[in-house]
Amino acid sequence: ARRGTLVEHRGRLARHDPRTTLRADRRVLDATRTRLRDAGRLPIQRRRHALVRLTAALEGLGRPIIQEARAAHAAATGRLDALSPLRVLDRGYAIALKDETGRAIRRTEEVQPGDTIRVRVSDGTFRARVQSDTEDEP
Repeated sequence: ARRGTLVEHRGRLARHDPRTTLRADRRVLDATRTRLRDAGRLPIQRRRHALVRLTAALEGLGRPIIQEARAAHAAATGRLDALSPLRVLDRGYAIALKDETGRAIRRTEEVQPGDTIRVRVSDGTFRARVQSDTEDEP
């Protein structure tokens, strides 16, 4: 009878052994961790796929706008280049500049006979001296 009682008590002790309980708890914890990890991945994957689709759609919508902006930029650059003073110089014109300030001379009264000015042409600049303030004088 004592042996039977001893075996019964050992069985109860084995069921309440901390190592056994710890192993069972560890299995439950591992299973829960796996489910939690997998549950977190699914929404992230769905969001990632949605973002990829949205990005592709936005790129498709933006392409014509970018192409139109590039064409407008190229046209504006062409017009600006045509109006550039440097392009005018390529056609044979010159720009007279005040030697001290480097500003363009726009009116005859800005210079006096004897003033030194700079003249800019398509391939560089040179200095010149004003001889007369009217067209009639040589």
